[in-house]
Amino acid sequence: MDAALNELRPIVESYGTPQQVAGLYQGLIFYRFDRERYAVSEDTLALSEAVLKLSEVDGPNARAWAYLQRGFALLLAGRAGSARPDLEIAIDLATRAGDLMNQVRASAYLTIAARMLGHLEETAALSAKAKALASEAGMYQYIGAATATDAWRCARRGAMKDALELSDQAISEWQRYRGIYPFHWLALVPRLEAQLALGALDDVPETCHGLVKVDQRALPRDSETALVNAAAAGTTGNHIEMRLHAGKALETLASYSLL
Repeated sequence: MDAALNELRPIVESYGTPQQVAGLYQGLIFYRFDRERYAVSEDTLALSEAVLKLSEVDGPNARAWAYLQRGFALLLAGRAGSARPDLEIAIDLATRAGDLMNQVRASAYLTIAARMLGHLEETAALSAKAKALASEAGMYQYIGAATATDAWRCARRGAMKDALELSDQAISEWQRYRGIYPFHWLALVPRLEAQLALGALDDVPETCHGLVKVDQRALPRDSETALVNAAAAGTTGNHIEMRLHAGKALETLASYSLL
């Protein structure tokens, strides 16, 4: 695939229309998202920037998608503050164009940006809006994402039973989705916090395994190592070691704004 894309790219860039070049770049972005397991590189960010520049002559639908794509890429790169303006513009453009699907996507990821920035109160309103739009569109993956943020908010307030219940609800929504939603960390991280706080230790290995599955967003290496070690310790019944490794995982995830 890489060889074919490398051969095609200079041809399209030299002879294609701006829309064709943008289409190629968008395809490359999603190919790289998958290859990089959504831990995006600077090259992928540069492609999203190029798509946005190429969309300046397009209508609001195309520009909404371009702003959404760059905002999403910035979010995945851990730059939630930089992602917010793009996602807000995407919502505005999609709303004016009557584009419900992109309203849903941009609202969902704006909610996650606020979560990553630690804006506890703001996420309540953003999550409610995102969930309402996703419910209207029947997009279960984004209903789950909003519900997972509700679980995160409960965990931050110390309401661990509610956090555990909401994280399980989010997972149930993702099970209704016919595809693979690669951001289960949104629910599994507060779920892990709640399990440790409530002493539901027998369920911790399953949660840790879920966080490091290959069909999920790649977490930072130190976090993944700690999660693997926690799962291994828990599987052998060594709850003391499991708690230590799980706590280390949560500590490192917090340092990357992924708690």
